[in-house]
Amino acid sequence: MPSSADGASHLAPTDGRPMSSAAASTASTTSARTVAEFENAAGADAVFMEPDSRGSLSMALGPRGDGLPDPTHPGTLTGMATHHLAQLNLGLFRAPLDAEEMAEFAAALDPINAIAEASPGFVWRLKDETGASSSFVKVPGRDDPLWAPNLSVWEDFESLKHFMYKSGHSSYLRRRAEWFQKPDRAINVLWWIPAGEIPTLEDAVKRLDDLDQHGPSERGWPLTKPFPRPEG
Repeated sequence: MPSSADGASHLAPTDGRPMSSAAASTASTTSARTVAEFENAAGADAVFMEPDSRGSLSMALGPRGDGLPDPTHPGTLTGMATHHLAQLNLGLFRAPLDAEEMAEFAAALDPINAIAEASPGFVWRLKDETGASSSFVKVPGRDDPLWAPNLSVWEDFESLKHFMYKSGHSSYLRRRAEWFQKPDRAINVLWWIPAGEIPTLEDAVKRLDDLDQHGPSERGWPLTKPFPRPEG
């Protein structure tokens, strides 16, 4: 959901947090180009890269205001499978989101969220307490405030990969090094959950730590080593 990535039709985060004047100016001058990039990239061919993305952009807005899956939403499974795919990606920003060098990324949050929400197979994504990007949510067990979580749920692995590599999200995924540091530990974990279940950030981080310490298992695996969907 990469952060992860996230996206934007507004020039600043939509939760009322102030953006510096320099950052706002930069965001204003790049906004039109940002939206155009999404429109051009949405139909582009896949750009498949090593999917261990060091700080993928966050995923998407949830289809319901309460943050729960909406059974009427076209991206929500209607009972054909017993399990959905949960994914957590942690990104380590190069600077706070209101810094000038992060202005283009901040301006991209709402548009990419909109792309993800409309993507086939999208179910749910983590938001902060105001309903804004999960980029503002503190990561449990991480002291550095530059860590940002991207937690989302998809119908299947193919839906997640399509959003990451074949939608407008891909153009920003390719540029992730501009906004994210390269951590020396695992930052992405996926696992299957019963359809209709909502993962917690605390549990997701524990699964990521288990993956980092013990390797892939049914509790969590990387993008490069997917586990099959459970039967029944």
